[in-house]
Amino acid sequence: VFDVVLKQLRRKGLNRKKILIYGAGKVGRSIGERFTEEFEIGFDIRAYVDGIPALHGTTVCGVRVCPPEKLLGLLADVQEIWI
Repeated sequence: VFDVVLKQLRRKGLNRKKILIYGAGKVGRSIGERFTEEFEIGFDIRAYVDGIPALHGTTVCGVRVCPPEKLLGLLADVQEIWI
């Protein structure tokens, strides 16, 4: 019963955790795709951070990729960093 209620809340945008993913490569992209496909998991990706300059300013699953120098400025908008 609890799982059903939790999924319904998350579909409405409630009880969601804002995260930042460090790494926009294969693993980071697959995490983003999973969270996009399964919205009820409850994670909102706010940004990706990656050290590869060619990725800066691009998007992964509709989320911007930022350089590591921007990390501290992004922390105010997230609850967790996934590495």
